[in-house]
Amino acid sequence: MDSGCYRFRAIILTSLTTFVGLVPIILERSLQAQIVIPMATSLAFGILFSTVVTLILVPLLYIILDDVSRSSSRFFNWWWQPKKTNDEDVKHPDFEQAVTTDYKKDYL
Repeated sequence: MDSGCYRFRAIILTSLTTFVGLVPIILERSLQAQIVIPMATSLAFGILFSTVVTLILVPLLYIILDDVSRSSSRFFNWWWQPKKTNDEDVKHPDFEQAVTTDYKKDYL
């Protein structure tokens, strides 16, 4: 996503110069130019549209998708966590013995 920020000036200049270079063909009224005017129009506005999509819409969609995935993972992590219980509810029969066992004595 940072590549759009680093290359923004170069991408804009390239797209604008291509569009400005096609404007004289679009505005030409001679009979010979009538054949290429639709091609120049579609090419010029296609370049402008793709530039806007590439530099603005795609990074925005990535940001929105990242926000959605973070919020959904936060929700599902909260939803699937086991319920916390009190210590009195969970008692193992050997719990007191396991706590009082001296492990150093076993290894020495």
